[in-house]
Amino acid sequence: ETMSSSIVTHGSSRTDAGVHALDNTMHVDLPPRVSRREPTKALPPHEPHVVASALNHFLKKRGAPDVAVTRCIRVDPNRFHARHSATGRTYHYRMHVSPTPPSLFERGRVWHVCSGAGDRPLGGGGGRVL
Repeated sequence: ETMSSSIVTHGSSRTDAGVHALDNTMHVDLPPRVSRREPTKALPPHEPHVVASALNHFLKKRGAPDVAVTRCIRVDPNRFHARHSATGRTYHYRMHVSPTPPSLFERGRVWHVCSGAGDRPLGGGGGRVL
């Protein structure tokens, strides 16, 4: 279905360059559906699984095959906003402590520390690097 106007998405957070998000919540305010045969007649909203399928098709078609909608639910726009309703975030930091570089599968996903990091305390109360 073609939309005559842009649809704005709202994400719960953003990522910095070089940071990978494994899970992110977003919302979109879709315009009301209208009948093509009777333009003054309102139609019920699409079911969530239809919206998810359409978004995944669009993402793949637009060259973002690594991004996918895994869950879609209808929410009350007066009670939920992806960014403002977020209650927390979890960060995972991965280190590869070795004189050899990370494997092909780990490159770009771990912080490579050549050696000796386990003897230094982390700043900010993080304890020691293991």
